[in-house]
Amino acid sequence: MALFLAVSLIRLTLGCMRLVSCALGFPVASAERVYRRRAQQLSSRGLAAFANGDWKQAQKLLSQAGRSSSLPLHSYLAAARASAAVNDMASCKNYLSRAEQAMPTAHMAIGITQAEIQMARNEFEQALATLKSLRAKAPKHVYVLKLLKQVYEHLADWRALAGILPDLIKYRALDTSDMKELEPTVYSALLTQACCASLKLPRGPQRTESINRIWKGLSRAQRKNRDLIWSYANCLCHLGTPEEAETFIRKSLSASYSARMARLYSGLVCDSTERQIAVLEKLRQRYPKDASLLLGLGSLYSRSQRSDKAVEYTEAGFKLRPDADACQQLGILLSEAGEYRKATEYFHQALKLRDSHRQKIKLEGVRGGRCCGGERKQVDVG
Repeated sequence: MALFLAVSLIRLTLGCMRLVSCALGFPVASAERVYRRRAQQLSSRGLAAFANGDWKQAQKLLSQAGRSSSLPLHSYLAAARASAAVNDMASCKNYLSRAEQAMPTAHMAIGITQAEIQMARNEFEQALATLKSLRAKAPKHVYVLKLLKQVYEHLADWRALAGILPDLIKYRALDTSDMKELEPTVYSALLTQACCASLKLPRGPQRTESINRIWKGLSRAQRKNRDLIWSYANCLCHLGTPEEAETFIRKSLSASYSARMARLYSGLVCDSTERQIAVLEKLRQRYPKDASLLLGLGSLYSRSQRSDKAVEYTEAGFKLRPDADACQQLGILLSEAGEYRKATEYFHQALKLRDSHRQKIKLEGVRGGRCCGGERKQVDVG
């Protein structure tokens, strides 16, 4: 109240001075210009403090700028972000409320600020509610769509994210390269979720209904995507009959070769082992130096009790791609053939390869910021 009376008195005095000066012919600076200049200075200093990460000072100066300025919106919104950065959520809420009172029509700017603050605090459920409300008011708002995409990713709500994919494409909310990467990620995750849920069902046709529905709902171009083909094939291996999975993978390999599909095919246990061998042998003629093909054939020959062929192909694949599993398989095959000394050498080598792999993973974990079994994440407050 005292501040209000003081400001009112200053305005009244300056008004009287203006009248007197006009009557006498002397120029006097208007109070409006003084206040405007002061508000601009406070705002500039506050934004500089915000940029420097001096949140307390930014909070103080920007709140003062908001009270002094004729356009206080940006000052209050920045003050709200500074308050959130120091975990002063009561002040943050207050500044967002003041921003709304100062400019009720700026609901999008205020809502986006609120959502970004919630996301920075890992309050993704609250951010989702805020963004859904904003999208109801502005369905074509590109930035709101981008934020929704991020929230759905954090919540692993792949079905909801799939629902906004058409709008992300339509309104060009993402770059073409990002969109090409996002689509297979979303639908692969949907297939995986459906697969995990279906594993609880008893064996039978109903087990593959969910993944088949998702697969058939994809466009023709999407069904040619290698990542999606592999995801669907992998789900079939877990849920469907081995024969169903074998047929799908065989047709996929004949249409477009993929090393990981070859690995999936060779690992499939069914009554068609000889046909699997024939398929991979035919592919080996086109890709003679493909380690996945050679190791896969070694595994299949071992399953069909042809030890010489199994050792031959596994050794050839191992030379192209030193792998602990292949090395161990060679040890098993050679021990079964009575070559114990050579088998022991491969077993020792397999142990060294596994130890080297563990050390590499540990080193990558340290470089990536993971510590004590957890992962350190940084969230942008501003």
